[in-house]
Amino acid sequence: MKTTNRFFAAFIVMLLLFSTSIISAQDDEKRPMYYTVTTMYWDSDSDMSMDDWKAGEKEYMEKVTSKNEHISGAWYYTHLLTPNSNEVLYVQGYPSWEAIDLSGARSAELEKEAWYQRKRLENRF
Repeated sequence: MKTTNRFFAAFIVMLLLFSTSIISAQDDEKRPMYYTVTTMYWDSDSDMSMDDWKAGEKEYMEKVTSKNEHISGAWYYTHLLTPNSNEVLYVQGYPSWEAIDLSGARSAELEKEAWYQRKRLENRF
């Protein structure tokens, strides 16, 4: 009986020791190394509804942020249960320090493509 218990104990210890090198699915994932956080405040006195604001931010994410190869990810966080529930945090993740600078120039290019070109087409007709 003691031999069986020792065998199972040794087997469990071996599994725990080698499990970290076997399970590496999350290591292949490209994680952001740097983050920028922008704090914004929702104006509750404005005529714009929260749904309209979300639609505008979604359009910007689709046309600019998601196409920017220097940005790993972007997220919005709202504070619903704090003293100031008007606060909105916009977080962007970057793979390197250089990507922060490069993403600004690339976002400007994507903004011009998305909106200025459309305005030119609308003015022609």
